[in-house]
Amino acid sequence: MLPRRLPDTAIVGPQTPRAIAFMHIPKTAGLSVAHAFVRALGEDQCAILSPVINDSDFENRRFVSGHLVLSTITPNSWRFTFLRHPLAQIVSHLRWLDHYNEPQFEAEAAGFSASTKAVIQRVRTTDFTSARALGSFFAWLPEDSDVRLINVQAEVMARRFDRIAYHDATELAEQAIANLDQLRFVGVVERMRRDLPLLFRRLDLKGRPAITRQNNISSRRKIDVRDPAIRRVLEGFVGADLRLYRHVAPRRDLFGSIGRLLTSGR
Repeated sequence: MLPRRLPDTAIVGPQTPRAIAFMHIPKTAGLSVAHAFVRALGEDQCAILSPVINDSDFENRRFVSGHLVLSTITPNSWRFTFLRHPLAQIVSHLRWLDHYNEPQFEAEAAGFSASTKAVIQRVRTTDFTSARALGSFFAWLPEDSDVRLINVQAEVMARRFDRIAYHDATELAEQAIANLDQLRFVGVVERMRRDLPLLFRRLDLKGRPAITRQNNISSRRKIDVRDPAIRRVLEGFVGADLRLYRHVAPRRDLFGSIGRLLTSGR
């Protein structure tokens, strides 16, 4: 059971839900979104990167976020997420993993699971300027790896609990799209400055949210998606995510004014 009442703050309106759950998909500006809620509601009312989001997590909090699949988040909460253009998301994720290969971050990486460390080590030896090398990396990536890179946005929408399985991209996208009605709001990172204020209005939170950049550390090595060969390889591993993004981004009637597709995603 959710609490009947939580402490009010000046920003909370009469229609603000008691339990707000944010499904934080990796490298979709999730910490920026979460910190906007921390600034608005206060640290005591928020839990960021929670390992679970159950009814009990809202006993003393109003906002909880986590890297979780949709099916594991309590349906008694006001659930929402943000999507990012899949090419931008997967490139950002790879470069974020690669930054752990730099000497100043190796101590932090030492605390990761063996599965995650294996991926980081493989990233180190991958030539980011070579389409063939990038394709080989994704072909090598174990299906049960702790690091979810391939079609991760569709996967967290479609997966049932902790079952790990790669689906046909079309099937995975269809499952993800079918589950969209379980969310109360879906924003798009490329229109964050419009979507985050829209989200606050939907939640009856007063004032404009603070939008800050968080966790934007990445490798010095770049991946040029303007290279046709690199672009084709990457698109082959985010096919389901592209279908999901293209379904969501133009649907102004369901999800508000969330902008046009990126030119690179057309």
